[in-house]
Amino acid sequence: MTGLAVVLVETAGPLNLGSVARLCANYEPSCLRLVNPRCELDDPLAHLMAVHGRPWLGKAETYGDLAAAVADCRRVVACSGRIENQERPHHSPKEALEWLLEPQGGPSQVALVFGREDHGLHNNELLLAGRLLRIPTAPTYGSLNLSHAVAICLAEIQQLHQAHAPTPQASPLAP
Repeated sequence: MTGLAVVLVETAGPLNLGSVARLCANYEPSCLRLVNPRCELDDPLAHLMAVHGRPWLGKAETYGDLAAAVADCRRVVACSGRIENQERPHHSPKEALEWLLEPQGGPSQVALVFGREDHGLHNNELLLAGRLLRIPTAPTYGSLNLSHAVAICLAEIQQLHQAHAPTPQASPLAP
């Protein structure tokens, strides 16, 4: 997934961090960016969960704030589970990610942002996104585990790429 930065804000759980690194190995975004991580990248639990994604932990880029982490991105989508304060519309994963991946001039880098495990993204961080993405869940409990949300979004992006990929032409039979 060339040009896609997966951005995690203040990740606290090494298990989640390792799981996201493993997802990066599965889906190959261009980079993993961490904003003020609250757990160590070399935590044994992160490495345990990362499996073949361990190199992603070693090459993860760290930033002091979200604005710096997305400064080079032409489009930003933030995943938000909030439903109580919707001044801005929340889009389905397909809608938000199609918008994120639309080709345009300028920088090719785009960002998919995920918030803190305990309370998500702050309002000022949500304002940095051009679109807010909400993964549909049962109304009784709308908050997903961080790594599960990342998995759903990366799988959706993979499906969008496959849907827009040119269909291979059958080669003519040799005489």
